[in-house]
Amino acid sequence: MAALAEQPEGGAPVAAKLPEGVVAVDKDVWEATQRRIRQGELAREQQLLSARDSQIAAAIRAGKFPVARKEHWERLWSSDPEGTRVVLAGLTPGAVPVEDIGMPGGPEDELLDQEYRSIFPPGYTRQAAE
Repeated sequence: MAALAEQPEGGAPVAAKLPEGVVAVDKDVWEATQRRIRQGELAREQQLLSARDSQIAAAIRAGKFPVARKEHWERLWSSDPEGTRVVLAGLTPGAVPVEDIGMPGGPEDELLDQEYRSIFPPGYTRQAAE
C-alpha cells in the first residue's frame, strides 16, 4: 500500500528503476538476438564436427587405423576432443596399408605364372581334366 501512496496524482506513469547492470531491451530485438545466438552455436558446432571429420579422415589416409574404426574415434572425440587429437597425432602412420600391395604384371605375378605353368600344361582346362 505504501507504493500506491507514492504515485503522483494525475495518473502520470512513474519510470521504473532497473537494478544496476540490467538493461531493458525491446522484445523483438531480444528474440532476434536469441535467434542469431542459436545460429552461431549451430555454425560453431558444424565447424567442430568438420574439424573432427577432417582429422579422422587424415589419420585414416595415413594408415593410422582402419576405416572400420572410424565410429570408435568419432565417439572418443566427442568425449575428449583434445585428448583424441593428441592420441591421433601419436599413432604410427602406415600401420594399416592404404595402397595396393603388388601390382598386376609385377615380378610377383610372373613368379605365380611360372608356378601355374609348372603344375598345369598349356591348354589345360578343368573340363578336359574331368
